[in-house]
Amino acid sequence: MVKTSWFYYFLRLLIYPIHYFYYKKIVLTFAEKPNRNEPIIFVANHQNALMDALAIIYGQPLQSVFLTRADIFKRRAIKYFLTKMLMLPVYRIRDGADSLKNNDVIFQTCVDILKAKRRLGLFPEGMHNHRRTILPLKKAVPRIAFLAEESSNWTLDLKIIPVGIYYDDYFNARSVLQLNFGKPLLVNSYKDLFKENEGKAMIALRDDMFNAIKPLTIDIQNSDYYEMYDGVRFIYNSKMRNQLTLTRNTQKNIMKAAQKIIAKLDTKFETSKEQFDVLQSQVASYNKLLSKLKLVDSIFEKENYSWLNIGFNYLLLVLFFPVFVYGYVNNFAVLRVPNIFNKKIKDRQFHSSVRFGLSLFCFPVFYFLQTIIVACCVNSWWIKYVYFVSLPISVIYYDVYKKWNKSVNQKRLYNLKMSDNDLKTAIQLRKLIIQNVDNLFL
Repeated sequence: MVKTSWFYYFLRLLIYPIHYFYYKKIVLTFAEKPNRNEPIIFVANHQNALMDALAIIYGQPLQSVFLTRADIFKRRAIKYFLTKMLMLPVYRIRDGADSLKNNDVIFQTCVDILKAKRRLGLFPEGMHNHRRTILPLKKAVPRIAFLAEESSNWTLDLKIIPVGIYYDDYFNARSVLQLNFGKPLLVNSYKDLFKENEGKAMIALRDDMFNAIKPLTIDIQNSDYYEMYDGVRFIYNSKMRNQLTLTRNTQKNIMKAAQKIIAKLDTKFETSKEQFDVLQSQVASYNKLLSKLKLVDSIFEKENYSWLNIGFNYLLLVLFFPVFVYGYVNNFAVLRVPNIFNKKIKDRQFHSSVRFGLSLFCFPVFYFLQTIIVACCVNSWWIKYVYFVSLPISVIYYDVYKKWNKSVNQKRLYNLKMSDNDLKTAIQLRKLIIQNVDNLFL
């Protein structure tokens, strides 16, 4: 773990294409680029099981060792893979009180890694969370950081880099991943406080990490009105972007607007609880109508869909229909296997990790088997070659499928706009929500 692992880099290179194509878009921002020859601890919010570690691994070039929950190391094959990806088990009380003593060895290994000018990746919440809320942080990171600095006589110059991870969709492929690396915290700046009171120093560093991660992602702390917050950050996003003069509809601007909305709601909470109750009820009713109509809120971003626009989209989809059929047929088995396994896993936050992990095995194996079958059926070598090369590219069929769904929603919206009472109610309710948020923010 202390020395450079070339096998790690081999795996990183091997897995990269699948990680890259898993997301529709990956957005990276850096307050400062991390240096290669300095000890660093990356600390991030924990949103999506093992996908979070992969996000940081591919979000920056430095080889990093990650601590992850010990219970997933039980299966031999998974343990082998995780170890090769430089992941160490960390034990929690739920793993048994006796197992906690194993953390002493793990933490000392972490200290040795940092003293060798290497990097660690830690998730100080201690567990992943299905809500877009940063949970209270544990003290493991301060403990490791201060152990490393103290054993180096406070000359290590250890940096803790906060990381905000955001997925626009936890469970499905071809979603958006945004990864924000914040300004480093210098551990030796806590030296005097640590010598005065170790407990206070740990709490101070823990709180500073929380405050450093918070502006890098979406953090809704108001649990009583969580659904309202989460709904308003979408419904009001376009208007907030205009108010902030964020003219481009980019993922960075969408997040900035959402963070501003959440911050404004927080400032109004204590004095506007009645308005919050009204908004909570309206957002809940609006979401029920969207579910009934099989629509999503983003469909209302552009209110006027003409037949010309819809017809053009359908024409493009008809032209790409052979691509969709080819991709669907050749990837059906590859994508079906993870779905079978996920049905047995109750914690949905692991579904993306299972889907991704099995894809590492299924894609090469199924593609190889399918190529053999085709090779047995045709004599032309170039057809065999073209077929084999086309298989990885054929996954773009999923983008065609998502475009088809979006066009269907546009057509449904156009057809229902003049006749469907539920749709009219949803449109009016959305406008009322925006109006009420306007009044709240005055």
